[in-house]
Amino acid sequence: MKSELFNKEIYNFLKNKTSVFYDMKNCNHHHSNGSINIHHEEGSVFNHTMLVVEYLLREYEDMLNKETIIAAYLHDYGKCFVREEKENKVRFFSHHNRVLNESISIIKRIKNEVESCKDINIPFILYLINFHMADKVEKFSPKEFAHKFKAIYKVVGTSIFNFIDQLYYIFEADNFGRIAENKTDISYYKDNHYETIYYISLITEDEDIFNTKDNLEKEIKMFSRPICCLFIGPSSSGKSTYLSTIDTKNYKIISRDEIVMSKYAKMSNSKDFSYSTAFINVNQEEVNKELYELIKTTINNEENFIVDMTNCSTKSRRRILSNLKKNYIKIAKTFVESSKTILNRNSFINGKNISESVIYDMFNRFMLPTYDEFDKIEFINL
Repeated sequence: MKSELFNKEIYNFLKNKTSVFYDMKNCNHHHSNGSINIHHEEGSVFNHTMLVVEYLLREYEDMLNKETIIAAYLHDYGKCFVREEKENKVRFFSHHNRVLNESISIIKRIKNEVESCKDINIPFILYLINFHMADKVEKFSPKEFAHKFKAIYKVVGTSIFNFIDQLYYIFEADNFGRIAENKTDISYYKDNHYETIYYISLITEDEDIFNTKDNLEKEIKMFSRPICCLFIGPSSSGKSTYLSTIDTKNYKIISRDEIVMSKYAKMSNSKDFSYSTAFINVNQEEVNKELYELIKTTINNEENFIVDMTNCSTKSRRRILSNLKKNYIKIAKTFVESSKTILNRNSFINGKNISESVIYDMFNRFMLPTYDEFDKIEFINL
């Protein structure tokens, strides 16, 4: 009963105070030429979303977290921004990535404006929607899930067991909350769910030395091991602003943008130029070569360092993290900002105007960090 009442609150808020339902009703799984999407015969993203929510309430009402119901409403909202027609098919590539920056302002409004949502955990919702395709696209094994989320309790405010439960409820509802003949047999979700829980139970949690929000200076005093800290988030999401507010005297700051500026300054023998001018004129392959040589040298010297770059995709982060020595502590500082705010900031940054297509590409590659990558994960300004 509590879930039903909460569901009504979220439904009414989204219907009356946002454009979410309007956007989803106008985003169809079917092709404009009349071709039917056999995976989503129910039609619009809105219809699918309502079927997903109905399935969750019917099958798991007494076991749902508030965050899971909110995630169910927003899990496919990214489709409204990436929909693409090609031949007789409709595609929604990267919608589970795009949804982060498109939904964050809505989630913040729910937390601030819906009385029963004052205590919701925003990162919990973000992980559920960002990883709702993990059983279909990435196809992680139960053992991989266990290692990815082994310390997720540190950021989502609940146990790893509860988080995994809620994530598998989303997987299952996303599959059965549609009209199609190719639905996965329910035993797949049950078996994988139980197997993931089994692997989690085998993981021995180390002493909780990373569960702290102390600043970087204190972290240096706490640990004798060197630290690699990656900033993660699209351009204009607040990374450099945050960097200017913390004490970094014991860190080397590695920035691709700074390398671009430095290389062009040497080329042009000038100090009066914009980032945009520098970016267009420097050789990007040479910039990348210098960047990764600097990272490798820093690691060989076992220095503490911060990488102030977008680092949005798992692949881009792996290119850095794979070079680390085993003694390095790996920290992720994550910045999730609304697409509207990012685009507005971008238009006002003097001399560094990045095209919208490039920013959208960052949104479309954005995967949240996991604990098979990092020792500590922190969300900034959530």
